[in-house]
Amino acid sequence: MGIFMAPLSGANLDDYSSWTLQNPNNVSDSIPSGPGQEFNSLVYFNSRMYANNARHLTNSSNNDSVWEFTGSGWINTHKIGNDQFSRLRVNHNTLVAVGQNGLELYAAGDVFIGDSYYTYGFSAAVLSDGILNNDGTAWLADKNWGFLKAYPNNTAEILVPNGPRTKNVFSMGYSNNVIW
Repeated sequence: MGIFMAPLSGANLDDYSSWTLQNPNNVSDSIPSGPGQEFNSLVYFNSRMYANNARHLTNSSNNDSVWEFTGSGWINTHKIGNDQFSRLRVNHNTLVAVGQNGLELYAAGDVFIGDSYYTYGFSAAVLSDGILNNDGTAWLADKNWGFLKAYPNNTAEILVPNGPRTKNVFSMGYSNNVIW
């Protein structure tokens, strides 16, 4: 549908009539709105809002578009990514765009500072989320491998918490202190 905005004070946030759709007329040089527009991430970074228009979820376009609210309007950054992003995050004063195969990192002013593409030495990543430690270690949610800890030298370890290793579990049961 699009991005909605409401003032923090003087509005009843439970009342949807207090919310305003951004770009309701779907003007071509502003953030998209209307049927078929899906946004999967909205973050505040460096005094600006960023929204990911997840075009890969709703049409044949392979690449998403990241939009930045400057205070007076929305602009397509064009600087951020050429990928399908599952999430935008802010970690340690860095904007992190979580792409399918890795993380793209941006400093203030949309300055590209690097990317990390993960292969784990045995298979390409299919990321659904990721965060960074201040030492560059990434904690990743991978659709094929589960929960991983990836290091700056492109090595990784699969972390198996006390539970199923994959999302392919269709049913679980419990009896006599045993999980089946």
